[in-house]
Amino acid sequence: MGAEGGYRVVSYIWQNKYFSKIDTMNKLLLFFFAILTANICHAQIANADFETWALSSGYLNPVGWTTSNGMSAVTNVVQGAPYAGTYSVHLLTDAGAGGGYLSYIYYGNVRPDVLSGWWKGTITSGDLMTATIQVLDGSFNEIGWGDAAFGSTQSSWTQFSAPVIYDAPGTPASFNIYFQLYAQSTSSEAYVDHISLTTTTGIEETDVTKLSVYPNPAHNFLNVECPMQNAELKMYDMTGRIVLEEELHSPLSTVNCPLSTGIYLVRVEAGDKVWQEKVVVE
Repeated sequence: MGAEGGYRVVSYIWQNKYFSKIDTMNKLLLFFFAILTANICHAQIANADFETWALSSGYLNPVGWTTSNGMSAVTNVVQGAPYAGTYSVHLLTDAGAGGGYLSYIYYGNVRPDVLSGWWKGTITSGDLMTATIQVLDGSFNEIGWGDAAFGSTQSSWTQFSAPVIYDAPGTPASFNIYFQLYAQSTSSEAYVDHISLTTTTGIEETDVTKLSVYPNPAHNFLNVECPMQNAELKMYDMTGRIVLEEELHSPLSTVNCPLSTGIYLVRVEAGDKVWQEKVVVE
């Protein structure tokens, strides 16, 4: 499940400094955008399957990734049993004083859409594992953000998705991917493997009158007004898990959504256009 209390907590390395960032989920306001090209591809994240490792400053690390190894007395990022292939990344705790993390930085004018991958792990109550993507402009201002948080044990490999929401104008110049294990216990651990990133180009803001999702907050159902027929609706929970999929075949559709109370991301795709909106289910 996701983080408790409506907070997201993200720790990351940026320009050789360690930051801690706490922000409320209320930052996820309503956002709409259209993707003006159908050329959606998977960005080539270096060593996304974590098959290549090499010694760096005396520690064995996945090539192309920065890890927390060497920043504490414990080696907390190691090779793990894979989802596929030979290795995954295995994040360990720091004996109750924190946990392992790894990060990846990509420089280029691409606009990430969804961060995906596979994970499993033992997450003790009160601990948390997060997958985060941060999109920056040329002045290192954050213009987009996506994350998924896991607060319970998942014994088998499970796919996750973290859709990116853009809350500021600007042209992407880089993006950062982070995986972090937040632990106060000594028993939490997590495995991550086969990371992928769906990206697109040519995105601009869309007229908000073109899509309407109501009521919000919702109770068991949503009305979706979409100008495009033959659209597909997906709802994501705050762990990035798809909890509902529905085909929309008319300009006004009623979608049953008997979901648990919480915050969800509604994503509607129609041809080469995509809309996203935050919805609260009560």
